[in-house]
Amino acid sequence: MDVQTSITDFTRKFDAEYAEIASLADQGTNKPEVLTRLATLEKAVSDAQLFLPAYDVRRCIQMIGDLNSKLVLDKNKSRPKFSFSSKAKKSNVQSKPEESPQVPNADVILETAPKRQEFAPPPSATVYTNLSNTLLRPKIANNASEVYLSNITCCIVDLRVITPTGAVHIKNVSNCIILCGGIKGSVLIDGMKDSVLVAACRQFRMHNSTTSRILLHVSSNPIIEDCNQLVIGPYTSTTVIDQKTDSNAIAENGCAGRWGKVDDFNWLRSTESPHWRKV
Repeated sequence: MDVQTSITDFTRKFDAEYAEIASLADQGTNKPEVLTRLATLEKAVSDAQLFLPAYDVRRCIQMIGDLNSKLVLDKNKSRPKFSFSSKAKKSNVQSKPEESPQVPNADVILETAPKRQEFAPPPSATVYTNLSNTLLRPKIANNASEVYLSNITCCIVDLRVITPTGAVHIKNVSNCIILCGGIKGSVLIDGMKDSVLVAACRQFRMHNSTTSRILLHVSSNPIIEDCNQLVIGPYTSTTVIDQKTDSNAIAENGCAGRWGKVDDFNWLRSTESPHWRKV
């Protein structure tokens, strides 16, 4: 099933299920079933975010959040109200004022956008940090290792020998060229400036980055947030001279890739995002 078919099929099923849940909520009966089905629907949206466009994800989140808020308000309205006679004997005990009910915010309850992970390398990871003006080229392959790069300036980092890499984590990098081999999992970036990245991966997420060029092959929609002046282009087996290690990863992920289907979480309009452009 191609991506567009998956999107259409999910949207149809979501709308049908949501309509049934909303109808049950309006009837005011069997509230446990409503809450259970609403939680299941929320999880389905979370699972679908790998192929669902950002605008559709936000739409589904908002719809579920609005229904959650309505359930909370209906519950508050159904509480019995007590009235006291003016002739009633005054009590010396002061009653604690009732706190106003807090209506959950949809973005708080149902935030399915990718959460940023803490930059905490596991013991098995390959870590390079606090480097400048260096040519970094590991001599020993470490298959399936996770690679962590942090606080690196004015360096050329060639990780193609570490192939296939489990994941690549990048934080606070500027004026660098980073060449990655085939990556089984994700490329996660937080803070890149004036740099070039070449990678073939399954997932790509980028935060707080600017004025950088990305040559990318990815099997799901790339995600950017709080980024600006990015240039994104396709990564093929001939993108890097003498590249021999990534052709299998590119073939595995599909020939076309989704490098140009960027989801910008700071731009949910139907028009093109001003924060990035194609090569």
